[in-house]
Amino acid sequence: MKSEGNGARRRKVAAHRLITSEGELPMAVVEIACGVVTAYRHLDGEEPFTEWVGGEIVLERDIHGRLRAFHGGRLLE
Repeated sequence: MKSEGNGARRRKVAAHRLITSEGELPMAVVEIACGVVTAYRHLDGEEPFTEWVGGEIVLERDIHGRLRAFHGGRLLE
């Protein structure tokens, strides 16, 4: 996925489980810029500057087709 511009606020969050339209991914990290998911992958080990939120993260597309991440029903930005 492409980046959302230079200087955008970026965040990396990890959880026990990632739920996508294709299925589940255990132990995953999600990269977010300006509230939009830019990448996600299996978490192989400790990653610098990654926030552990635990539980599960759910990925859903918004009405504009942008991929968004939710944790506990709240949008991750």
